Amino acid sequence: MTHRVLDVEMGSTEPGANVLLWEPKKAGYDNQLWTYEDEVFVNKHSNLVLYLPSVGDQVIRGTSLIQAKPINQTDGVDDDDPMERYKRSWGVDPQGRIFSWLDDNFCIAPGEGVSVVVEDCFFGDVDDMVWRFVPAQPVR
Repeated sequence: MTHRVLDVEMGSTEPGANVLLWEPKKAGYDNQLWTYEDEVFVNKHSNLVLYLPSVGDQVIRGTSLIQAKPINQTDGVDDDDPMERYKRSWGVDPQGRIFSWLDDNFCIAPGEGVSVVVEDCFFGDVDDMVWRFVPAQPVR
């Protein structure tokens, strides 16, 4: 089990920035804080959401996750397109795995190095796909 957290690369506030696994910071850690509401993860620092890039409804194993604008702020993307909604929507199963509503066979997992990807929920090291949700505490 890793004790790393989801981190937006370089604290970026831009759509398209990579989401990584990183050691928890002692200060300046808002890019490591996420809220989960209505099946969407929102980064505290950027106010952008966790996003699964895909072509239509086709999920590719090993795809790296990024942050994107919330569905109601997509500027030109059809807000009524269900695929765009599902690319931003995540569920959490009873074991603590975070799965994509675009294709619920894919869960968030560590990738190579510090990348965060989607992998098949039922193959490989499934223990690496279990996440623990912890209320944010001030770090001293």
